[in-house]
Amino acid sequence: MMNLSKQALALAVTAAVVGGGASLAQAQTVAAGGLGQALIYPYMTAKGGWSSFLHVINTSATTVAAKVRFRRATDSADAYDFIVVLSPYDVWTGVVEQKGSEYGFRPTDNSCTVPHFGKGTFTPFILQASEVYAEVIMMGVSVGLSSTSNPIAVAAKHNSVSGVPADCSKVEEAFANAASVANATEFSTALTGTGTDATNFLTGKFDLVNVGQGWSGASRATVIADFGAPPAPLVQGSGPYFPNTNIWSQAAPDFDHPTLAEGTTGLTALNTVLTKTNLINEWVLNPGLGELSSWIVTFPTKKLTVDAITAVNALSGQTPKLPTFGEATGVNAGCVVGTPSLWNREERQLTVASPGTTPLCYEVNVLNFKSGAIDSKSMLDSSVAPINSIPTDLISTGVIAGWMNLAMPTTSVLHPFTPVWTTLPGWAAAVTTAGTTGGRPGGGFNLTARATPSDTVLYDHAYLPNTPTTTTP
Repeated sequence: MMNLSKQALALAVTAAVVGGGASLAQAQTVAAGGLGQALIYPYMTAKGGWSSFLHVINTSATTVAAKVRFRRATDSADAYDFIVVLSPYDVWTGVVEQKGSEYGFRPTDNSCTVPHFGKGTFTPFILQASEVYAEVIMMGVSVGLSSTSNPIAVAAKHNSVSGVPADCSKVEEAFANAASVANATEFSTALTGTGTDATNFLTGKFDLVNVGQGWSGASRATVIADFGAPPAPLVQGSGPYFPNTNIWSQAAPDFDHPTLAEGTTGLTALNTVLTKTNLINEWVLNPGLGELSSWIVTFPTKKLTVDAITAVNALSGQTPKLPTFGEATGVNAGCVVGTPSLWNREERQLTVASPGTTPLCYEVNVLNFKSGAIDSKSMLDSSVAPINSIPTDLISTGVIAGWMNLAMPTTSVLHPFTPVWTTLPGWAAAVTTAGTTGGRPGGGFNLTARATPSDTVLYDHAYLPNTPTTTTP
C-alpha cells in the first residue's frame, strides 16, 4: 500500500495467480507475461459513489485498432462499444461513472476513438447499467507511419509536445461505413501466430475508486495471448472477426463483433483456458478496523456459451438460454451453483450449519460475507449479489477472518456436441474439442475495505484449473 492522501488511500496491485488449464494446440492462452490480444476486466461499478477506471497499453511500435466493449453485469448485454486506435506506445484510459441519474463512461485520454468522444466527454451507456465488466479485443495493426501507406496511423499519432493526436476526425471517417473500411488496407497484418511471431501487444489494468470513503483498489486485466485475427482486407466475409459490415461503430445490427468467441480457435479453446474448478481467496469481517470483504466472480463467456443462435445487442431482447452453463432445471436454473468451504485463520473449518451452496446467477456476481449484524454487502451495494450473504458466525474467534475455497460445479460445460448456434463466428463444430472434469470459465478478485484508516485492497483469486481431456464429437 502507498499513502496517497491524509486518508491513506490504498492502492494494491497484485499479480494474478492463475491455474489456466491446458490449452489446445496453437490456441489462445492466459498470458503468463501479461501481454496479449484480448483483455478482460472482470468488474467495474459506478454505484454508491464508486468510479472504475480502465487502462489499455499498446506496448508496440505499431498502431493498434481494438474493440472496447462494456457488458452489463447481469447478463452480458452490450451496454456500449466502440473502437480505440492506439498509436505506438500509446495508453488509453477511461472511467465508468454516474452523472446525474445516468451511468456511462468518460474518456480521460486523448487517444482516437470511433466514434470520437473527446477527452472528458461523458457518454451514457445505451443500455443503462451501474455495474459492468469490460473486454478489449485487437482487430488489426498498422505497421509504419507513412502518410501514403498508413494514413490512419498518422492521423492517430500524438503530437510530441501537446500529446494530442493529429486528426481523430480522419480516423473516425476511415471506419465510418463499409466502403471506408474496405479502403483501410493498412490494417492488413495478420494477428495469427504464436510466441515471438504473434502480435501480443496489449496489456491493461483497472482501478475501483470511492473518493467519498477514501477507498481504492487496482489489479491487472486478464490477458489472452495468441487470440488470433482474420486475413486482410477488413471487409465483409474476410474472416472470423468480420462477418458483418459497419462493425467499427455502434450501429445496429453490428454491436456484437468481434466477441471473445471469435478468435482463430473459437470459443471452445477460450473456455478451456479460462475454466477453473475452484476459486480461493481470503475474507475478513473485523469490526475493530471496520474491515469488510466482498468477492467478485465473473463468467466472461457465459453469454456466448448459452445464448442460442441469434447475437444479442443493446437494442434487442435476450434470446432463449441453453442450460449448459448452469443448472438445467429447478429454482437455480441457469445459475452456476458454487459450494463454499470456509476456514478461519487458525485452521478451524465451518462444518456445522454450513453455508451450503451459493447460486451465481449473473455473468458478474458479488459474494458478500456476514457475521451477526456485520454484513459486507454495504461496501459495494451490488445489484448482482445473491440475496443471502455467506455466514461466518460459527468460526468466529476474535478477529472474524479466514479464507474460502469456492468449488465450481463438477458437471462439464465443454462437453462435445454439435452447437445449434453455429452462426457465432469462430466456432468450428467438426473439430476436436476439449472435455473437462468440471469447473466454469471465470475469474475475479477479493475486495477488502478498511475504515481505520479508510482504504481498500484488492487481491486476485488463486485458482485450481480443470484437467481437460481430448475427445472428438
